Amino acid sequence: MSQAPSIPLYEQLASELVDAVLDGRLEEGSAIPSVRQLAAQQQINPLTVQRALALLADGGIIERRRGQGSTVAQGARQKLLIEQRQQFLEHDWPRIRAQIKRLGLDLHALSSEANGEVDGNTD
Repeated sequence: MSQAPSIPLYEQLASELVDAVLDGRLEEGSAIPSVRQLAAQQQINPLTVQRALALLADGGIIERRRGQGSTVAQGARQKLLIEQRQQFLEHDWPRIRAQIKRLGLDLHALSSEANGEVDGNTD
């Protein structure tokens, strides 16, 4: 975890698990390590892990079954993609667009350059 003091540990852990779902490291239907395993792995209190998992369960990202553990919910990745895209467009993009304008960069040229890098042309 990043140890960002302004972000509670349970939110940092929840964010790491969200990233794992988005990146495909945790697939829908797959088991999430137990509270004890995550606590030992992250070197944090099991109550902090429980709080992170509760946050994800409340958001419909994981399913918790008493005695059986937690799994990634069906449709979790798609749900997260929709939420993350919306958050980007509402919060990050306006700041990025303002920075582009401030620097006098051309959005179309940036897009072409980015597409070239994606295609492997990094002149």
